[in-house]
Amino acid sequence: MTNPQLETSNLLLAYARVLDLWGRSGKFDVILPYSGLSGSADYAGQAMERVVDGFADPWP
Repeated sequence: MTNPQLETSNLLLAYARVLDLWGRSGKFDVILPYSGLSGSADYAGQAMERVVDGFADPWP
């Protein structure tokens, strides 16, 4: 494999809200991570490309 090139991008949207319901407290969270990876390289004399993107897992 020769001439590899990779590019990655990430986006994270998050929302958190503290609630007070009838004297009791709580918290509401929404986390929405989105990631993308694209790359190209020459393999066996041919140019190859791949793009992978989508929603990611918010918890490790």
